[in-house]
Amino acid sequence: MSKQERLLYIFVAISSVIFILEGYIPRPLPWIKLGLSNVITLLLVYYFPFTFVIKVVLFRVLIGSIFAGTFLTPSFFLSLGGGISSAIIMSILKKFCGKIFSPLGISILGAESHIFTQLFIVYFFIIKDKDIFNISSFLMIFALITGAIIGYIGGKVIKNFEEFYNSYFSSSI
Repeated sequence: MSKQERLLYIFVAISSVIFILEGYIPRPLPWIKLGLSNVITLLLVYYFPFTFVIKVVLFRVLIGSIFAGTFLTPSFFLSLGGGISSAIIMSILKKFCGKIFSPLGISILGAESHIFTQLFIVYFFIIKDKDIFNISSFLMIFALITGAIIGYIGGKVIKNFEEFYNSYFSSSI
């Protein structure tokens, strides 16, 4: 097993545990949560290839939904769509605008894309009523706040991870 495969399993486990535990944190509204597992996604965007990031997000949502009892429910598809779109946007921003955007900015835009994608999933597959977009401004403000929190935490984690990453991939483990 390669070092990168070991890290894949470790990051899937860490992000899945965070995803599951966050389900036990009281929420301001039943369908809103902070998205703490996205700290891991943000970290991965900085150090790993795009396919690695997507694999971790896919497995996190799959494992988390199985443990939460939401596998193949609307909640699962909302989480999957939001997680994938967020990972794609954050990866693109890091690759092409990494000198312009900090982890905070990348996280905020990732959170906004997450909410935007979820609104469209709800519209096209669940409710099919344009009135769903009436709550979009509220959700976008909430995404701004949660994205900023995740970006701040993620920025700290990214700084502290660099030394580990460099030593792990330069050693012969």
